[in-house]
Amino acid sequence: MDLHTIYDASSDRLIELAAKNTFIAISAAWSTNSQANIVLTGGRTGAKIAAALSNEISDAIENFPEQVKGKKIHIWFSDERFVAGDNSERTDLAIMPELVNAASVLEIHQIANSSKSTLEQAASSYSAELTKILAGKKFDSVILSLGEDGHVASCFPGQDEIFNSSTAAIAVSNSPKPPAQRVSISLPALGQAAQIFLFGLGEGKLQAVKAAQENDAQAVVTKLRQNSQAGKMFLLTDRKD
Repeated sequence: MDLHTIYDASSDRLIELAAKNTFIAISAAWSTNSQANIVLTGGRTGAKIAAALSNEISDAIENFPEQVKGKKIHIWFSDERFVAGDNSERTDLAIMPELVNAASVLEIHQIANSSKSTLEQAASSYSAELTKILAGKKFDSVILSLGEDGHVASCFPGQDEIFNSSTAAIAVSNSPKPPAQRVSISLPALGQAAQIFLFGLGEGKLQAVKAAQENDAQAVVTKLRQNSQAGKMFLLTDRKD
C-alpha cells in the first residue's frame, strides 16, 4: 500500500479533506452496489470527522434523494473500549450523535459492551458481523488516528499475536493505554481497503508520523501497509519537523 503524506497547518481542513474523499468513495461504491462500508476512528478527531462526513451525506440526501434512495452505508468502529454501554470512555457514545443527520442511510455496527458479553464474545461477534457484511469485499474508506506511541486502532507496538490475527476483529486484553480491555478490527482486515486516511495531528505525534514515513519495520503503520498490496494510505498531519 502506497503512503502519501498530506500536510496542512489546519487540522479542520484535513478533516474536511478526509470527509469529502470518503463520501466520493461512498458514491463510487453506490454506483456499482447499494452499500458502502466505512471505518471510523474515535476520540475528538473521530467526532469531528463523523460530523463532517454526516454533513456530506445529509447534503446528498437532501439534494439528490432519488440517487440516494435504497442506498446504505455500513459504519464500523475501528476499535472500542470494552466497558459498560453508558461509560463515557466508549467510542460510540461520542461518534453516534454526530451521525444523526445522515441516520436514514446508515447502519451503525456497535461492539458489545462489558455488561452484555465477555471480551472474547464481543470480539467474536464483531468479527462474524464484519465477515458476513463485507463478504470478501474491501472497505471503501478507512479513517484512523495514529497514537503517540504509534498504535493504530487498538493494535499497539510489540503485540505480534494481534498483528498476525486471522480474524476480522480481535480481543485486546492487555492494552498499554487504559482501559486494558478493548475490541479492535485487526490489521489484516483494516488493510483490505481502497483507501486509508491516517491522522497524525499535534506535536506529540511527530515521532510516530516520522516512523510511518520512513517505513520503520517495527511501526504498526508499516505492518498495516504490509497487509494490502493495493489501495492508498494518506498520512494527514498538521506539523512539520
